[in-house]
Amino acid sequence: DKASNLGDSILTRDSIRYVTNVKNVCESMDFDETESVMWRKHQLRRFFQDRGNWWTSSRRTTGWKWSLVIATGVIIGAMGFMVAKITNLLTYAKFDTANDFISRGLFSEAYFSFLAFCLFYALIAGMLCWIEPAAAGSGIPEIKAYLNGINLNKVVRIRVLYAKVIGTCFSVAAGLALGKEGPMIHAGSIVGAAMSQGKTITFGFDTSWTKFQDLRNDRSKRDFVTFGAAAGVAAA
Repeated sequence: DKASNLGDSILTRDSIRYVTNVKNVCESMDFDETESVMWRKHQLRRFFQDRGNWWTSSRRTTGWKWSLVIATGVIIGAMGFMVAKITNLLTYAKFDTANDFISRGLFSEAYFSFLAFCLFYALIAGMLCWIEPAAAGSGIPEIKAYLNGINLNKVVRIRVLYAKVIGTCFSVAAGLALGKEGPMIHAGSIVGAAMSQGKTITFGFDTSWTKFQDLRNDRSKRDFVTFGAAAGVAAA
């Protein structure tokens, strides 16, 4: 009995350890539509419901998809405008302070104020990457891997979007050797993924399933991630 209980406890510990490790493993995405019995019944029901109607469920899905694509482009364009404005404000604050000291002949103060601004901006960007590690880097390799079918954990989460956008503003204003193209591609991909699914895990927000039933799959999500990435590089 003791040996049996010991074996059960070891098996339980191993099972818990296995489940914990599985959550951290990158899995592949399923781009093929699953043709189950329920799926066939659902398609047949929609087919008979659409008989004799011009505005079929397929056309409704197409119209809904195009409206979401347009909304995605508008949101990403507004986000790119906001990033440019905030970056300019931070950069002007840095240079205006230094120029003010220079105009008064305080060259040492101008140098150290300029250095302090750069270090402060870089520190904020670094702290955001420490809080949300998925926001570090350009984001292009992660999005390329995601589009190739690798379901990376937390790559297209809303928390990563906030850290990415704010970190981009401060890192560019700090004068670091980077640009906005890569981060905007990553940020646009996150917006596209959120628009296609109509929900966010971070805030616990979920819209009606009926409006997004044809889009809540890996294939449609990949399409919208592609749309978001294209809009992001255009907005940058």
